[in-house]
Amino acid sequence: MVLTMHSYHPRLHPMPVEIWDADDLNDNVVDLHAALMADPDNVEAKAMLHARSQTIDKLLTSSTSSTTPAPGPTASPHPPSGFHANPYSRQLERVSIEIWREVALFLPRRDLKTLLFVPHILSRVSSQLLFRELDLHFTGGEYGFYGGGGDSDDEATGGHGGMRDRDMGVDERERDEGRHAQRTADILTRLIVDQKFANAVRMLKIYCSARRDRDGSMAFQTGMLMNVLPKLTNLKNMYLSAPSESIVPVLRILQTTGTKLHGLSLHSPDSPADLSFLELRNLSHFSYTTSGGTLSCITPLLGLSRHSLSSLALENTHTSPSPHWAFPLSYVSVRNLTSLNFTGHFSKEHGAGIMGEILRDGRQIENLSIICCALDSGGLSREFKNASAGWSSSGSMHGTSTPTGSGGPFGGSAQHVTLNSNGTPIALPFLRHFAFTISAIGRRTSDRDLFCSIADFLRGRRSLRSLKLIVSCDEHVQSAVGFSAAVWGVLPSLEGLRGLAITYPGDLTAGLASWLVPRSVRALTLSLDYGNATTRDPVPFLSSLKQGMPPNLKFIGLSELNVRHASLIVEQGFPTVRVVRVGQSYWTVHHRKYGGGSGYSSLGSSPSLGTASSRQLLPSMSSHFGGSTAGLSGPGQSTASSSNTPHGRLSPIRDPSDRTGDRDQRPPLSSHPSSSSAAGGSGASSQPRLVQLRPLTHTGHPHSGHTHGHPGSSNPHPPHAHLLNPVPSSSAHGGDSARGGPSDSRGGYGGLVGSGGSGHHHQSMGPPASSSSGLMSSGILLGPGGAGSAGAAVLDLEPWPRRRVLYHVAEWLEWLGCEDALVRDQSAFPAWTMTL
Repeated sequence: MVLTMHSYHPRLHPMPVEIWDADDLNDNVVDLHAALMADPDNVEAKAMLHARSQTIDKLLTSSTSSTTPAPGPTASPHPPSGFHANPYSRQLERVSIEIWREVALFLPRRDLKTLLFVPHILSRVSSQLLFRELDLHFTGGEYGFYGGGGDSDDEATGGHGGMRDRDMGVDERERDEGRHAQRTADILTRLIVDQKFANAVRMLKIYCSARRDRDGSMAFQTGMLMNVLPKLTNLKNMYLSAPSESIVPVLRILQTTGTKLHGLSLHSPDSPADLSFLELRNLSHFSYTTSGGTLSCITPLLGLSRHSLSSLALENTHTSPSPHWAFPLSYVSVRNLTSLNFTGHFSKEHGAGIMGEILRDGRQIENLSIICCALDSGGLSREFKNASAGWSSSGSMHGTSTPTGSGGPFGGSAQHVTLNSNGTPIALPFLRHFAFTISAIGRRTSDRDLFCSIADFLRGRRSLRSLKLIVSCDEHVQSAVGFSAAVWGVLPSLEGLRGLAITYPGDLTAGLASWLVPRSVRALTLSLDYGNATTRDPVPFLSSLKQGMPPNLKFIGLSELNVRHASLIVEQGFPTVRVVRVGQSYWTVHHRKYGGGSGYSSLGSSPSLGTASSRQLLPSMSSHFGGSTAGLSGPGQSTASSSNTPHGRLSPIRDPSDRTGDRDQRPPLSSHPSSSSAAGGSGASSQPRLVQLRPLTHTGHPHSGHTHGHPGSSNPHPPHAHLLNPVPSSSAHGGDSARGGPSDSRGGYGGLVGSGGSGHHHQSMGPPASSSSGLMSSGILLGPGGAGSAGAAVLDLEPWPRRRVLYHVAEWLEWLGCEDALVRDQSAFPAWTMTL
C-alpha cells in the first residue's frame, strides 16, 4: 500500500514524501503473481506490476541523486525513460489542473493573454478564463462609448489637421469597424457550433451602434444573437450599451430564453428605455445609466428583485436631471444592499429623508457613492449629525459615545461618535468606500454644515479604504455647503485610507495639504479650480505639494492644470507615481536610461524628497539615477546644471522626424518591463548639459499600441461622443503653446496639457540633434548618467490610447499596480464600478 503526499511546498519538502508498508506491499505482489499464474493475459495485473516497478525505480533514482549508491544489484545508474531526475519538475507535473486554475484566477487579463502562448497546461486554463467574459460589437459605430473598442488598444487617428489626416482617420475607423464586425461574427459562429465553448461564458458585453440600421446588419446580428443566447446556459452577468431603441429587442430575446441572470447593467446614452415588459427575478446586481427621463420605467423591475438585490447603481448623466429622478426608496430594500451608487436629484421635500433612510437602514453597505446633480434640500447635514450620534435622542439605537478626534489641525471641539460594543460606528459599520459629490445646488439652497457633518461622520474610521469628496469649483457652491480647508482636517484620522479624491479648497496652502494626506494613500486625485492663482503657476504649487506627499504614491489624478507637458507633474510634484491622469487623459510613467545598455530604472524605489528651488528639474531624482540635477529652461532661455561626474556621457538623441525603428514594447507578465536601448554615446565632455522642456511637434504615425497624432487624441470623455473627435482647442490658456510649433494648436487637454506625442521605446538612435540640449519624441531628457551608468536618465510618458481609456482603464490600472484608484464591487458587473 502506497500513500503519496501530493500537496507540499518545495522549500518545506524538497523531496516527495512517500510512506511504504512493507507487509502490505509483499502481500499485494504475491496476489498479483498468483493472478498472472492463473490468467497470464490479465491486463490489470500486468499494469499494476509495471506501475510498481516504475515507482521503485523512481524512488531509487531520487534517493541516489544526493548520496553515492552502494554497489549492488538494486542500484540503477540511469533513470528510467521519461523520468525527470529533478524532483521539482516531477512535482510540477503532478499539480492538477484545478490547482493551476486557482493560481490563474489571481492573474490580470493581460497576463492571461500572454499565457496563451506558453506550452503548458496554463495555456488551456488561461483560454478558459479569458473566454468567460466576451464582448460583442454590433455594427461598430463612430461613438466610442458604445460603438467600438474590444480587447485591442489600437488607436484610430483623430480628425485634426488637414484633409489628409481626416481621410486617414475615416479609413482607420472603417478598418477598425470591419475588424470588430468580423470578430463579432466569428464569436457568434463559435458559440452556435461549439456548446462546450458556450458553456464557459459567464459574462457577456454587447455594444450596439448609434447609427441607423440602413444595411440590415443590425437585424442580422440580432438574429444570430437569438440563436446564441439559449446556448449560454451558464450566463450570469450581462452588460448592454446601446440606444434605447436597440436595448429593447435584445432584452426581449434575453427574456424569452429564460436565462437566470445574477447581474444586469444597462447604459442608454440618449434616453431611458421602457423596461416595463422585463420580468427578471432574483437579480443581485442592477446598474442603469441614462440621460434624462424618470425612474418610472425601471421601478417594476426593481420591485421584482427587491429582496435579492445587493448592489444597485442608478446614474443620470444629464446636467440638470428631472426632479422625478429621485431615489426609489419604496422599491428598494436598503437593508439588503452592500453597494449603492446613486446619481440624481435630492428635492427639498424628500432629499433629507432619503439620506436619513440610507444612513439608518444601510447596515450592510460597504460601498456608498452619492452624486447630487441637483441639491435642493438643506437638511442633509442634520441627517449626518444624527448618524454620528447614533440617533441616541430618538432612542432607536443605543451605543457608547466616544470621542474620536480633537477637530483636526484647524481646531474645533472633540467629536463624539456613538459606537457599537465591538468598537464600530452604529451608522454604516461596514463602510469601506465612501463618495459624496455635489455638482449643482438650488438657487436658494444653503447648508453650511453639510461637509463638516460629513467629516465628523467619517472621523476615526480606520476600515475606510477610499474616500471621495468633490464639490463644484464655484465659490458660491462651496460656501453654501460649507466646504473649506477644515474638511481636510479629517484625513489624518483615516489611517487605513488607500485611495483619496478630494477638491482642493482655495484657503488651503499646498505645504500643509500634502502633510494632511494619510501616509497610507497610494492613489490621489485632486480637483483643482483653474481660476485659482495656485493652478495658474503650477511649478511652485507642485513643488510645495512634493515635500509632504506619501512615499508610496503610485497614481496621481488632476482635474486640470496649466502645464506645457505632463512630465512636469511627475518631475516637480510626484516622482514616485506610475500613472498620471489629467482630465480624461492618462499617461504611463517610465524612467529609462539611454546610452547605458538595456533596461531602465523602475519607479519602484522611492527617491528622496528634498527641498529644492522651483527652477530645478527633478532635484531629487539625481540620487535615484546616479545623475546630475538638470535645470529647467523655457523657450529662449536656459539654465545650466552641474554634473556630479565630469566624464558623464550623453546618449545620442534621434531626430524626432525620423520614425525608423519605433517598436511597441509591451511588457508581459510584469509591471516593470525591460526595454533595450542602443548603447554608445558621444564623446566624454565636462561641459554642463542643458535641458529644454518643449512641446513635441511631430504628428506621429498610427500603428498598434501607439497613440500618435494630435495631443488631444487620448482625451475622450465616455458620456460625450464629440470628444472622441475633438475640435482644435484654443491656445488662450496654453501658456507657451503659441511658440511650440504648428502642432501645438491642435489641442491638448482643453488647451492646458499637451501630451507631447507618444512614449516611444526607441531601439535605434540617430545622430544627436544638438550638442548642448536634448529633445526626444518619447520623453524629457533629465541629464547625463552618473558614474558607471554611461547614459542619460530619461523620463518617458506614454499616453494611453482612447480605446484603452474608454474600455480598459480598470484592467491597466490593476496591471500597473494602481488598483487603489479603483473601487471594486464583487457583486457588480463590471467588477470595477468607480474610478477615483
